[in-house]
Amino acid sequence: MAMAHGRPIVAARVGGVLDLIQDQKNGLLCGPKDSDCLARKLLALIENLELRTRLGRAARLSYETGPFHSDPVCEAHLTAYGKTIEIVRKGSNHAHRDRHKPPEKRTERKA
Repeated sequence: MAMAHGRPIVAARVGGVLDLIQDQKNGLLCGPKDSDCLARKLLALIENLELRTRLGRAARLSYETGPFHSDPVCEAHLTAYGKTIEIVRKGSNHAHRDRHKPPEKRTERKA
């Protein structure tokens, strides 16, 4: 949510963070478990208005153009829900039709 609100990000280089944050471009990255780096980068943001502003704007732009912006995410959910509803409707139509069919006659094979 910070990116959506134009706030600069300070994060560890782990998991999905690397898909979203580019160090010094739209946020600041530190190695995993590197609390000294985290403290230095947070202090840099506190003390440097230009850095805070630049990274915050870049973070917002990344959010607006990235895969996790609310529009693409909502569109993906709506598509998935639509497909699910279509499948359920088709399935229930077949089930409804099949209830009114007479049972099929079984023929036994002679050995």
